[in-house]
Amino acid sequence: MTKKILITGINGFLGSHLAKHLKSSFDVIGLEYSLDNLHRIDSDNFKVYTTKATSLEKIFEENNFYSVIHAATIYRKKEDPIFNLLDTNIILPVRLLELCNIYSVNMFLNTDSFFNNSNYSYSYLSEYTLSKKQSLEWIKMFASTTSCKVINMKVFHMYGENDAK
Repeated sequence: MTKKILITGINGFLGSHLAKHLKSSFDVIGLEYSLDNLHRIDSDNFKVYTTKATSLEKIFEENNFYSVIHAATIYRKKEDPIFNLLDTNIILPVRLLELCNIYSVNMFLNTDSFFNNSNYSYSYLSEYTLSKKQSLEWIKMFASTTSCKVINMKVFHMYGENDAK
C-alpha cells in the first residue's frame, strides 16, 4: 500500500511543486482553505479537502497519513482580517501537529521562512514574520512531547514555473 502524505497549501507555489514531485512515490492528499481555484494542480487528480467543508479531525480519521507537510501560509494584505494570518500560520500547524500525535503520523514537516530571522528587518512583513516565529516556538514546544518526528525546513526565495505574477 502506498503511503499517504497530506500537503497543506497544495495549490500554492511550494505545495503544488511538492505534490507533483512526490506523487510518483506517495498517495498525495491536499488541504486548501477553498476549492474555488486549484489552477496549479487542476491537471492532476489529487484528492483535496477544504477546511471550509471538512474538519481536520475528520480528515485524519479518514486517512492513515505517513507524513504531513505544512506548506500553507498567508502574508496578509492590509484589508484582510488578522485572524486569517493567525489561523493559517499559527493555529493550523499547531493543530496539525497535535493530530499527528493523536493519529500516530510518522513525520510532520513545517515550512518556515528565511524572513523568520532576527538579522532581517522587513517592516512590510512584520505580521507574517511574527506569526512564523510564534508558530515555530509552539512547534518546538510540542515536538518535545510527541512521538511524531518534527522537521522545520527554512525556505529561501523560490521562483519558477507557475510562480505568482
